[in-house]
Amino acid sequence: MFKLRYLLIVFLFNFFLKSAYSADCNINVSNTGPCTGPLNVTVSDQTITNSGTISLSDGTSRFRRGIDNSGSKNAITNLNTINGTLSGTVEGYTWGINNPGDDNTVTNSGTINLISESVGAGSYGMRNTGSRNTFINSGSGSINATSTSSLGYAFNNDGSNLTFSNSGTLSGTSTSSFGAGFRDRTGATITNSGTIRGTSTSGVGYGLYLTGNNATITNLSSGTITGSTAGIFNSGTDVTINNSGTITKINNSSSSLSFTGKLPQYYNIIINSNSSYGKLSSTTPSESLIFGINSGSVVSTGTTYQDVLTGVSASNLSSLTGSYEAYNWTLASDGTNYDLTVVASRLAYNEIVTTSKLVNTATQLEAIRTKGTKTTLTNTLDNLSAAQLESAVKKIQGTTTVKAAAQSVQAQSSFKTALSTVTSPGSSSSMTNVTKTKLLLIYKKIIFMQKFSLQIILMIVLFLIIKIIKRPLMH
Repeated sequence: MFKLRYLLIVFLFNFFLKSAYSADCNINVSNTGPCTGPLNVTVSDQTITNSGTISLSDGTSRFRRGIDNSGSKNAITNLNTINGTLSGTVEGYTWGINNPGDDNTVTNSGTINLISESVGAGSYGMRNTGSRNTFINSGSGSINATSTSSLGYAFNNDGSNLTFSNSGTLSGTSTSSFGAGFRDRTGATITNSGTIRGTSTSGVGYGLYLTGNNATITNLSSGTITGSTAGIFNSGTDVTINNSGTITKINNSSSSLSFTGKLPQYYNIIINSNSSYGKLSSTTPSESLIFGINSGSVVSTGTTYQDVLTGVSASNLSSLTGSYEAYNWTLASDGTNYDLTVVASRLAYNEIVTTSKLVNTATQLEAIRTKGTKTTLTNTLDNLSAAQLESAVKKIQGTTTVKAAAQSVQAQSSFKTALSTVTSPGSSSSMTNVTKTKLLLIYKKIIFMQKFSLQIILMIVLFLIIKIIKRPLMH
């Protein structure tokens, strides 16, 4: 009997404990205590508030939500906590507050903290797919969304005509994919006076990840927009940014990005082709930016990209020249716009030495460089001025004709004499002894190549002569 009473007490204790801490959230009712989401809101014209703690279930559903509002004209507010660390095996999405409804006002003044560790599971702190909604993350509001294997967005917008303001903190993190503070696909109106950041350890991290058209971004003086890759990525058309705060970097592929106010610290143009590339038009710019070409851009040597910057002056640019991979770039103003010109970072030897009589030898030297087998030698040639290179090629050619195959000793002596002339103390094209030694090695390589080619020719000629001798006489 005692044992049965004991078991009954334990059962009742666990039942009430589970009810107190693991009860499902009630539908269409404000929450004051702990409950397991989602808190579903299906009514309209209501005020629903969470002042307790909503925990997301690590269950079998692909869509796990804290608050889910499908109604319209509601006021949805989180004053306390929505959280969840999900480590199950189910792929899908985790949403702190999900809003497919229209004409609602959704406010976060508490904490939304989500961590998705499931394979392929994304985390969205707030998500909007409805129309004409207003979202507010107040000064005390903190939204943190982390995914270890998929997307980590503090806010994700797929709806239309969204107005969003932030004076708190938005932080989106992914260890392997995209991490963004705010992901906008449809063109939102965003005002920031707090912090918006995106981080990724092995993917890309953007504070604002903009692909929608007609977005308007206002970053106030206390606002900071930053990311591990860039503060803002933009590919949307007719996007406007007004800035008086801090934007670390903008990566832009759109040809219609407008900017007003304090320039970002860095601006990277994204070049997709000779006709598709980013353009920035600035009004009343202040301070200066560091211009660059974004990694992964597809550039063509000798190409000029027109009007990449408008409305800025030289004082707004830290430099008018730079490099990108195997290219050098230059910004040049036509008085109103800056054009970007990209050229190869080095010219081929036969592009530097253009005298018709020397081009063949310069081409052979370039072929040696292209093979990459004698980098020490070609690096030495690369460090010569145009005059030094042409003079060296001229002297080398004077001693590396076909005759060199039979006069190699004399040719080497002549080459040494010629090289000494080029590099004599009184010569305008003087070189170090190391350079002379390396050029001598280049010469020997050319002699060897020519000897080898001559031997092949002689063998072919000999073969033809033998065939002629053995051919029977014709009557």
